Order: sequence, then C-alpha cells, then structure tokens
Amino acid sequence: MGEWMGFPYEAHYPEREAKYLGYEVEILTEILNHIEANPKHNRNIIIDTTGSVIYMETDLLERLQRLTTIVYLDTPLAVQERMRSAYCTNPAPVVWRDKFNQQPNETHEAALARCYPDLLASRTHEYKKWADITLDYHLLRQPAFGVDDFLNEISNVYTVVEKAL
Repeated sequence: MGEWMGFPYEAHYPEREAKYLGYEVEILTEILNHIEANPKHNRNIIIDTTGSVIYMETDLLERLQRLTTIVYLDTPLAVQERMRSAYCTNPAPVVWRDKFNQQPNETHEAALARCYPDLLASRTHEYKKWADITLDYHLLRQPAFGVDDFLNEISNVYTVVEKAL
C-alpha cells in the first residue's frame, strides 16, 4: 500500500491520495449502512478508523458520530515529537491533504520533517472536534491497562455524562 501511495512530493501522489480517500469513504459508508440496517445487533462493534478519517465529508462524519461513540486516543506534544522523529527516520506514506508544502531548495526529507508537526496538529484539532470521548495517553500505556479497562473508561465517561443530564 505504501509503495503504491507514495509521498506528497511525487507527481502521482495527489491522484492516489484522492483514490485512497475514495476507498475509505466507500468502506466507512458500507460499515455505517450495516449499522443502520441492523441496529439491535450492533451494540458491540468497534470501528478502528485510519488517521485520515477526519478528511471525510462532514455529512459522513456526522453520521459516524450519530451512530457510534467516537473515542480519541490523545497524543501529547512530547509524544508527537517522538512520532516526528520516528517518521523522519523511517518515512511512510500518509494522507497529507494540504499540509505538505516543500520550499524551494528544500530537500524532500527536510520538507517532510518540517511539515509533519503541522499535519499532526491539524489532525489533533479535528480528532478532538469529532470525539465524544478523549482518553489520556499515559493512562492507556500503564502496564496493567487492558481491554476491560479501556471499555470501563468509556463506560465511566458515559455514566458521568448521563448523570450530568
């Protein structure tokens, strides 16, 4: 997949980025159609979206929000810096949209390193905007934290919200 998509400085990238996002829209639409068609049987479905889900059209994101509980796994700035460093060491194709802007005389590597934090910041803003629940990064990485703890955290947030209403 990565070889096919390529990098934002390659001529074929915009077309392939758009094609990838088109496939993502198709898949997400299919999943949401399934949920709507089977409301009583879909209480325990988890949709693990890609990071580029926030590039979907607003109506699709609103539908996702209406039919599911969107959980954002928070990534603090210090962790984002480690992500940038790892990305610079081993770059992989991602959906950049308009966040990649290589300057004249700038190497591809330097442009990726400079633009990557802006990409993460813009995505973080969108993730938080759409999330019903945000879970703390450090909580999720405690050695004893497991699936049941994850589900309890989500349940606890809803219990607090329901009591407040």
